[in-house]
Amino acid sequence: MQGATLGLILAAALTRETTAAIASGDNEAVLMQLCPALQLADAPIKFEPSLADWPSEPKDLYRLNMSLAPHNWRSKFSKTDATNKLIAATLQPEI
Repeated sequence: MQGATLGLILAAALTRETTAAIASGDNEAVLMQLCPALQLADAPIKFEPSLADWPSEPKDLYRLNMSLAPHNWRSKFSKTDATNKLIAATLQPEI
């Protein structure tokens, strides 16, 4: 019982002390220094030097690789219709 009473008195004393320690405008100096740093996140990112363009896909090389591949490998990627005629694959749009 005495421990609980002592704990309540101690908690009340610490609570009063901490609320009284903070005054209006105490954090104003920190906020003035932090404000420009927070505004950096709002601006778009600019890379210096600018990034190079992505190289185009080597489609000729892809076609050459498939033309040199054995038949059993090429057959894994080819599709046929009901008349057993090859269906041409559509090229994917470039990114």
